[in-house]
Amino acid sequence: MKRNLNDIITANKTISNIQHIIKKSIDKATYDKHFRAVIDIVNIDGTADIKLFDSDVVIPNVKVRNELDLEADDEVYILAINGNINNIIVDINISTLGGTPSEYISPESTITPQIVNLDGDELVFYAATETGDIFTNNGKCIVFIKNESGSSIELTVDNILPCDESYDHDIVVTIPDGETIPLGLFPKARYNVNKNLYLYYSDHTNIYVAVLNTNVSS
Repeated sequence: MKRNLNDIITANKTISNIQHIIKKSIDKATYDKHFRAVIDIVNIDGTADIKLFDSDVVIPNVKVRNELDLEADDEVYILAINGNINNIIVDINISTLGGTPSEYISPESTITPQIVNLDGDELVFYAATETGDIFTNNGKCIVFIKNESGSSIELTVDNILPCDESYDHDIVVTIPDGETIPLGLFPKARYNVNKNLYLYYSDHTNIYVAVLNTNVSS
């Protein structure tokens, strides 16, 4: 069945309006946020009482991310889901990352995704950091890991929160020595925390990382 020009124009306007509504909804969306705290008590039921960092305010019976080992006085990052202080989970134990906990403002360094054209541009690789790296993930980024360490390492793409069945869907990939491995794409809904994706390495020495943004319009 043929469609006249007016029908096509109307359909295109409708699609444009829907896209505009979706964009406005995304722009207004809330995001998960981290803040620092100290473990006050680890409870028998697996929860923990936390004390807000540089404060005497104690929040009792906070859920703890699966397989996270905690002790009293550990410095931790608390994840506020959708920025809601009433929906929080103990997410990262800063005290087990090495060094002095108070040295950590953030446990990761930030990598800027790159846009590469077809005119001979090359990706710029950055040295991986001991405590991990993050980048702003638009859902259309590819991560490249270059291993020049002399042995295989494991890269973990952190899923942060367990699913509704309490499973943690991290991606763990072995990167052989002498190889550069591309990984992605990573759905934002599954891997983003406050718009960022988290990368961790079993060994960061002589490991290099680059992030390619395949969405040239973002």
